[in-house]
Amino acid sequence: MFSRELRPIELANLSRYRTELYGGFAIWILAFHLQEWGIFTLLKGSTFPGKLFSHFLTLGSMGVDAFLVLSGMSLYFSMKKNQNIYEFAARRISRLLPSVALLFGGIWISSFILEENLPQLIVRFAGLSLWFEGNKTGTWYVSAILVCYFLYPYIYAWLFSNGLRTWRLFERWSLLLLLSLVSFWAMHKLNPDYFKLTEIALGRIPGFLFGCLMGKGVYEKKTIDGRWMLPIILGAALFYIVVQPEYSWHWWTRCLYPIGGTLALFVFVSILAELDTHNMRTMDGEKRPLWALLRISGTLSLELYLGSVALVSLIKIVQTSFGFSVQIVGPWMQIILSIMFSMACYAIALASHRCTSVFSQIRDKCMKYKCQ
Repeated sequence: MFSRELRPIELANLSRYRTELYGGFAIWILAFHLQEWGIFTLLKGSTFPGKLFSHFLTLGSMGVDAFLVLSGMSLYFSMKKNQNIYEFAARRISRLLPSVALLFGGIWISSFILEENLPQLIVRFAGLSLWFEGNKTGTWYVSAILVCYFLYPYIYAWLFSNGLRTWRLFERWSLLLLLSLVSFWAMHKLNPDYFKLTEIALGRIPGFLFGCLMGKGVYEKKTIDGRWMLPIILGAALFYIVVQPEYSWHWWTRCLYPIGGTLALFVFVSILAELDTHNMRTMDGEKRPLWALLRISGTLSLELYLGSVALVSLIKIVQTSFGFSVQIVGPWMQIILSIMFSMACYAIALASHRCTSVFSQIRDKCMKYKCQ
């Protein structure tokens, strides 16, 4: 059914299937959280195939690295469309912070009532909690991506504003990559306590930088020789086998995550492109269930990610407040609770997305009025 012809890898597919890619990686991250939080541990320590799948779920954290690569790529499109830095920042902040406030506001306000820590409350609502208290709230991604948003106009100006030749562009990008890695190492050496609080984000900056570099190629619809597909697949498989953070963790392990996320991104987009080539996206004029799920999950990816974290935070607060815990035993109980938790996450994500969409519409009208 599938062609043996080695077609070139079209970078434009990363934009064409961007929503589905976000959706696939959002599902992978949700599965990772189900295992990490002890809701679904059915396959841990079981058969060899079960251990392989459990390891695959453990690497689901690298779905966030794929998010960062896609974000860096997407920001190039946004900057090419409109280089007004104020509007650039306003669109991203107004997309991100209302979701955070809606999903975590109640939890944080209740904490403020008990602790009366106003600076902490302000920092949390500003989306910067990682840089002040570590990943205590579980919203480290928000803190990381906000910094990336702030830095991107300068990265864009450094790399793309002067029409540099390819080798000069890569030279400048390499300096940025080196700076991020040296900063990561220096933080580990000079301030290990703060490093422990923030390494979850600092080690992922190279992934965002790679997305920034790749954005130009995606925008210009560049291609990569199809012969690179096999090394990418083999590299992803080797990475999957060798990198086992659940068994061996070093201070530099986090720096490997962007590599895994990027390899997974290229493998996944190639699968989507191949399926689409053979008309496996639709059936009788309607999207097939898998594509529809990816599309929905991609649209709700931010809310799905944050909603799952907020739901677990709420569950932990209830357990602490009332002094009880639920022992998840037996395969059927794990499966049922995993399904219920996932459905609750999707419901929360959908409700949050609809609420914040109203805010986005108001923002767009204000910007349109200002332009007039």
